[in-house]
Amino acid sequence: QYRDIGWVSVEKKASRLYIRIKEVRLVQKEHKKKKGHLIAQKDGTVVSIVTRKGTAHVKAGDSVKAGDILISGVVKIYGDDQSLMEKEYVHAEGTVVLEETEDYRDVLHKQYQKKVYTAREKRIQEWQIGSSKFFCYNPLKKLETFEKYDIIREGGQLCPFISVRFPIRHYEKRFREITYKKAVYSQKEADEILQKRLEYYLLKKKKKGYVLKKQNVRPQHNKKQYQFLGKLTFWKEQTKYRRISKSKMKYKEKETNGNNGNGNRNTDGT
Repeated sequence: QYRDIGWVSVEKKASRLYIRIKEVRLVQKEHKKKKGHLIAQKDGTVVSIVTRKGTAHVKAGDSVKAGDILISGVVKIYGDDQSLMEKEYVHAEGTVVLEETEDYRDVLHKQYQKKVYTAREKRIQEWQIGSSKFFCYNPLKKLETFEKYDIIREGGQLCPFISVRFPIRHYEKRFREITYKKAVYSQKEADEILQKRLEYYLLKKKKKGYVLKKQNVRPQHNKKQYQFLGKLTFWKEQTKYRRISKSKMKYKEKETNGNNGNGNRNTDGT
């Protein structure tokens, strides 16, 4: 299971156990980065751009569409007379942050099926002694008559310090019958539920690398449903790439001196 262990021995002397291990160094293969362009994942506005390798195709303030090249993997080399000498293909590297605005909408219907517990329930006592299990329950209360029920299991090991060699465990299972009846959310209940949903959505976006910059979401309601409507603005560092296909390259842009984001914007047809 441990690939970095090359040799191991175990020796017992009196009440001691000696374990000797020799580790090995694993040679990790270096994965060569494929040559490609850094592109926009979604529509947005460029907040900032820092180019470390490649040629910038946008500058701060530019609006871009999903799939547009932000940093090109094509580096143009110019001569003293500003004429194009050759083109070098690299894996574009840099930090480009886009501002993205998305519409947010979450709906909660006013009427819903509320879960209600009845007075009917069945209890099963479970005893575990070693690998053996014993059950005790009232056979007169048939579980098959319950259409829907929740299972609640409680318990654990008894006297863990005493029963080290022969562990004894006890569990109680309760099968509680449930029914559903029509109910209506109040404004306060609906707002709390929708707010928690919004917070959970923002948490998932944060885990994906999105930074919330502006939130304009307001509660609304009509005769049948409650809603959270509005817009969310995020900043996101771009990490999506597109491979360079030399065979399909078409250059339609005007030749420039290759400055990184400080001059005119170029468009690469790749």
